Amino acid sequence: MTSAESIFDSTCQASAPFYVCDETTITWGLVLSYGSNEASASIFAFYRDDQPDSRGRRLADILERNDEWLEHTHDYVPFVFPLPEPSGSNRDAPPLDNETIAAFRASEVMRDRLRSAYLRMLRFYGLRERTWHVEKGENWDDRKAKWATVPMHYNIRITRILRSMCLLGLRSEAEAFKGCLIRLAQLDRHCDFDKRALANWHEATAEV
Repeated sequence: MTSAESIFDSTCQASAPFYVCDETTITWGLVLSYGSNEASASIFAFYRDDQPDSRGRRLADILERNDEWLEHTHDYVPFVFPLPEPSGSNRDAPPLDNETIAAFRASEVMRDRLRSAYLRMLRFYGLRERTWHVEKGENWDDRKAKWATVPMHYNIRITRILRSMCLLGLRSEAEAFKGCLIRLAQLDRHCDFDKRALANWHEATAEV
């Protein structure tokens, strides 16, 4: 019996003539089976709500926090939007590996949870999604001064969000977000995105 068959057999319940199984259980089993390192695999566990981040926070807890908390707290971002490189803002945040990236891309459930995190961050920025199109939201006037009108570290945070989404299977959403940022830079005279930020956002969504 192959490792994949073993996982399937141990995580699915027979209900003749079908098997009833949990997609995320199968995908998580494959992550462990095919050699994803323990630290990287913990990202998948965090998104499955099997374990909290290094500060004891679960994904749902983070997404329910208010804008002020999201603004002044930084160490949650590497857990919610992971990358292959170690994080400078949270040394406990595990880096992605290829197996975990593949598992996210294979799991609609995990991508939906990542998408929920993305939508929460759009609201944080005063933006909203409209059928693969991102535009100013109802809270734009309240939120823009926090990040869009002066160069800030949020440009780096946005770069991480865009790249993480592309790696984990939400490229279309990342492209829509980037498109909105470019339009803001071109059409809204109050937005002060420097050339380096725009270049980083283009690079973050580049095909690899």
